[in-house]
Parts: sequence; C-alpha cells; structure tokens
Amino acid sequence: MSKNRDAIRRIAHVSLLITLAVVIRNLSYSLYIGSIMATRISFSGIFTRMAAILFGPVYGGLASGIQDIIGYLIKPEGPFIPWLTLTAIAGGVVAGFLWRWTGKADSIKAGRCYLLFFACIGLIGGINLLVLSVWPDSFWGRVLDSIGKNRDLAASGLVVFAGIGFALYLLNMLIKRLNSKWQVNEQFFRVLLTVGVSGLLVTTLNTWILRAVFPELAAIDFLVFLIPRLIKEAFVVLVQAYLVTFLLSIYNRYFVVEPVPSR
Repeated sequence: MSKNRDAIRRIAHVSLLITLAVVIRNLSYSLYIGSIMATRISFSGIFTRMAAILFGPVYGGLASGIQDIIGYLIKPEGPFIPWLTLTAIAGGVVAGFLWRWTGKADSIKAGRCYLLFFACIGLIGGINLLVLSVWPDSFWGRVLDSIGKNRDLAASGLVVFAGIGFALYLLNMLIKRLNSKWQVNEQFFRVLLTVGVSGLLVTTLNTWILRAVFPELAAIDFLVFLIPRLIKEAFVVLVQAYLVTFLLSIYNRYFVVEPVPSR
C-alpha cells in the first residue's frame, strides 16, 4: 500500500512540475535568424531538472519530453522537430544520473572548483575585451569579429557572467552565515554541475540538429553559431541552478515526509 501511495505522490509532484514548466516555457523569449528560431531564452528547465533531481533520471526524461511536446502544441514556433524532443529527454536523463553521481562530492572542493571556473571565465572575457579594444586586427581579434554582433557576449558578456557567478557565491556565504541550516550553500555547486552539464550538452546537440535541418543555418560556421548559444545557455544555467537550489531547500523542508518509526 505504501509503495502505491509513494508512486501516486511521485506522479502528482512530477505532473505539477511539468505544468509549471509548460507555463514558464510559454513566457519564453525566442531569437530568430531570418524566419528561423535560432535559440530560446527560457527558464522552464528549472522544473524539469527538479523532476530529475527529486525523482531520478526516468522522471527527469519524461518531464523534459512531455514539457517539450505540450509546450509546442500550446505555442508552436516553426516546424516540430522530434530530434529536439529526444535531446530534451536526454538532458533530463543525464541530469538525473549526474545528481546521483555527485551525491558524495566534497562541498569544499566543489566550491573551489566553482571559483576557479568563474575566474577562468572572467579571465577569458577580459582577454577578449582587451584584444577587441587594442588589437582588433590580430588573428584572435578577427576570430572574435567573425561572430558578428555576438562578439560582445564573448568579451564583456563573459566578464559580467563571471561577476554574477562570484556574486552568487558571496550570497551563498551570507545565507550560510545567517542560517546554517538553510542548505542552499551546500547544494548549489552540485546543482550547478547537474544543470550546467546537461544544459550545455543539449545546447550543443541542438545546434548540430538545427544546422542539419535548416539549410540557412548550415551556411553558418558551426562554432560561430554555437558560441553565442553556449554563452546564452551559461547565463540561463547560472540563474536556473540558483533557483533550483532555492526551491529544493523549500521542497525538502516542507514537502518531504519523514518516515514514521515502527513500534
């Protein structure tokens, strides 16, 4: 009886997360190249990744796939591409496995890796900004210029991205000092790895699929098309990771039912 009750509870919670994801997806902002949607800025992944984290890779994949299909039926943008639905499912499955794999990760080492990662991102952005300002005709300057109007994302955008990362780290430290029981700090780096790797993987696969489906996008060099999408995804992932961590803390505090000890 308890197994049936637990299964019903899981389905109910996942259904609610899918509903929230569909609502957020319909509030997304799409960027077009000509008449083709090149990328979408959306935070619906907050709730599909929560399904993967809370209930495992199977539920994560189902939530991501169902959200993609229902979202398209409600708000279609261009032709339906089943391969994009498959990558969405794969992203949910990968997120579920990554969450399990990082279960025993050292939070202190994860925090150091987090700081090192954003320091490297900030350094790359600073170098790109310097090259565009001082040596625009150099080899790397011409490479950055080939990205077009998105070159600013590869320069000042990365610096801002690194600044946001450090600001969130300081915010986590402040939260931990104010309330050591609030587990946002301990979970954030683990969530960031889970959401980040799965999100960047899906973005890379989707870039390849879009170029294969649309001849107009195939004319664009793969890296020129991919780099702005990855930078955009990195910003979205950072915000998603913090919001997922915050919502997980609330969920674990108010919705996780502790087992009643047997007499």
